[in-house]
Amino acid sequence: RDVTGVQTCALPILVAWFTFTAKSVELTIDPAPTRVSVPGTLFKLKIGERYLLRPGRHRVVAELAGYYPLDASIDVSSASAEQAFPLAFVKLPGKITLTTEPESKAQVIVDGAPLGNTPLADAELTPGLHRIEFRAERYLAEVRELEVNGAGERQDLAVKLTPNWAPVALRTEPAGATVVVDGAVAGTTPATLELSAGERLIEVRLAGFNAWSGKAQVVANQPLELPDVKLAPADGRVEIASTPSDATISIDGEFRGRTPLQLKLAPGRPHKVSVTKPGYETYAGELSVAADSGRKLMLELTPQFGAVEVVSTPPQAPVLVDGQQKGVTPATLQLTAVAHVVEIQQAGFAPERVDIM
Repeated sequence: RDVTGVQTCALPILVAWFTFTAKSVELTIDPAPTRVSVPGTLFKLKIGERYLLRPGRHRVVAELAGYYPLDASIDVSSASAEQAFPLAFVKLPGKITLTTEPESKAQVIVDGAPLGNTPLADAELTPGLHRIEFRAERYLAEVRELEVNGAGERQDLAVKLTPNWAPVALRTEPAGATVVVDGAVAGTTPATLELSAGERLIEVRLAGFNAWSGKAQVVANQPLELPDVKLAPADGRVEIASTPSDATISIDGEFRGRTPLQLKLAPGRPHKVSVTKPGYETYAGELSVAADSGRKLMLELTPQFGAVEVVSTPPQAPVLVDGQQKGVTPATLQLTAVAHVVEIQQAGFAPERVDIM
């Protein structure tokens, strides 16, 4: 048998079979590729923009600069002679450079997800509109919207940050005082402090002077100059105690408390001190203290006595003063000048009780 003749005869039959069973397939790829192929398909024929393919699954591969390579599968049906398959490329991300002024290592949040800290070079973002937020310590948050072109295109976004603080100037007389802001040491006067926006508690401290405190309302990015602070010499500290205790203390005619008592007095001048307690002589004197110093005043109060004569019929009756026996009648008692209860007792007689004021 002539093998060559058989092969020559079979080829037209194969072509006729393929032509009869193949379907006309249109591949519509957006955007138009620079290269397209149908790898893995043995029997295929490209006629213009269409392919002749047999029914079944086929792999389509396409390429275009700026886009991810297209690798898709299509299912050619046996039901229709002409079929169309729309396919689309996916753009590559854009390469975005993000910077801030000042260069403060601001955190970058894209569409709610952290991306990194500035400066960021060639950060990849998908094409489309993105919400980009910049957050930096001591600066106001900044939000921008950026339309990313994608396809590997480079874009730049530079953002100027607005300080969330302001310079606050403070001077004191005398100078050299320590400035404490919200409990933390911030500098020494004269000072210009960078304070965060909001209400700030400011204290000024200097040895030998009373501490000064005040509040400042700081507005972001708006310089503030506080009024000069004139420090007053520190109060002198004094402790006044007495025997007996619980005596009333008046300073310069003003009630200040009861002994023992610690108090502050203006330094450098005498103060009139009065200490009183019922039944005791009043102490009156003057007291001076140095600035920022301590002093202790210990007073022994002198009792006041009065003579009280007690008699009874019949005599020799026991005499009790405030519950304690002090002798028998007749008796002359020396009692302190306060209220007392005097009681006379005698067997066979009713007791007698007298309140002495």
